[in-house]
Amino acid sequence: MTEAPERIPRRQSGPAQSRRSILAVPIVVMILWALAVIRIVATGPLLSARANRWDFSHYYLSALVLREGGDPYRTDLTPLGRQLGLETGAINRATYPPTFLLCFEPLTRLAPRPAYWVWFAINLGALGLSLAMLLGPASGIPRQLIPSLAALAIFYSPLWFHFYYAQAQLIILVMLILTMRACQRGSHRSAGLLVAAAALLRVFPGVIAGYFIVRRDWRALGWTILGASAGGMATLAIVGVHRSFGFFDAVGFVESPLWLGIPGNIAFRAVVERFFAFAAGANPGPRLVLAQEVVFIVGEAALLGATVWATIAPAGSPDRDARAFSLWVAAAIILAPTAWFHYLVLLYLPMACLIAAAMAGRTSRRAVGAAIASYVILMVAPVALPSAPGYLSALAMTVLRESVFVALLAAFVALYWFATDFGIRAEKLPRVG
Repeated sequence: MTEAPERIPRRQSGPAQSRRSILAVPIVVMILWALAVIRIVATGPLLSARANRWDFSHYYLSALVLREGGDPYRTDLTPLGRQLGLETGAINRATYPPTFLLCFEPLTRLAPRPAYWVWFAINLGALGLSLAMLLGPASGIPRQLIPSLAALAIFYSPLWFHFYYAQAQLIILVMLILTMRACQRGSHRSAGLLVAAAALLRVFPGVIAGYFIVRRDWRALGWTILGASAGGMATLAIVGVHRSFGFFDAVGFVESPLWLGIPGNIAFRAVVERFFAFAAGANPGPRLVLAQEVVFIVGEAALLGATVWATIAPAGSPDRDARAFSLWVAAAIILAPTAWFHYLVLLYLPMACLIAAAMAGRTSRRAVGAAIASYVILMVAPVALPSAPGYLSALAMTVLRESVFVALLAAFVALYWFATDFGIRAEKLPRVG
């Protein structure tokens, strides 16, 4: 009995073809760009008033205290913030890793407003670079779709929350895209060092090291460990051990009920915390507290287990369409200790991979459908929540407030199906001879 040729996933017909033609229709392109321009015009003027507000004010004050020899994790930032006209409020201590503050230090040599616009330009450049890499010739996305996809990316609600709060996730996005490209060309050192750098800056991207483990890419994992160790030691040498370890005090602060209880925090732990707070009220008994921890542990284990099961593969096997890497990006968000609405700009990467595969007929209908549902929910949620009718029950309002997490979960499911339906698991099916 002879061995049959390797099974090639069949080309999708119907939906994939119609999506391609719809997004390439000139009137559709014009409508999408009109919406993108409206978003820019409506939101852009708000950004100029954010130079002294969170989260930029928090970065600036924390890095300034560090540069002047203080301990930003144990120093009350309020007096300095009042002196410089920068908002502190409830966040009166540094909460970001010492490596991030060390890298941000050069901006504190400028006055706050010029520093804000430099930071804005850095993030705008990161956005442009990200879209150029994700939609460019190497992406596999047909050229006629690029204008529509660029408009959809600009209209994406998490992007505007990212700029509103002057966040840093677009920089992490660039690093993850470069990591993906390094993996595709077999550059283990670059891939490992990029993940190490991203983890030193924001911690949660360190979850991506799990991708190297399940792919048996031990060289990339080794470079990740080496890079994180070297970067960590350099930070300790420059910042000092005592000040650096003050970051662990900040971890307890950002994981306190104050921040876990805010619906904008879409980490799985935060959602579980809010669910039990709704069910138990202000005074949960010990049994409910125990149940909450059990649900959290089991849920995180299930999410991590699903990610591992969907992406584990023999050493040296190709990650076709970056399916496994895409799922690990989503896992890094949902498994983070805290994650906010603007973290979802990181989904640009996996969704671009999914779209490219869909255009080639290598994606299932349900994966595409779940991805579309995630995008639509994120477009509707910020509008629907403030205008929700008053007669909605407390339960209905609670569900509505968690719609952003639902969108994240839909994206995770889409990428899980992306990895399994026509990808890693499908390619492991036994051949028929």
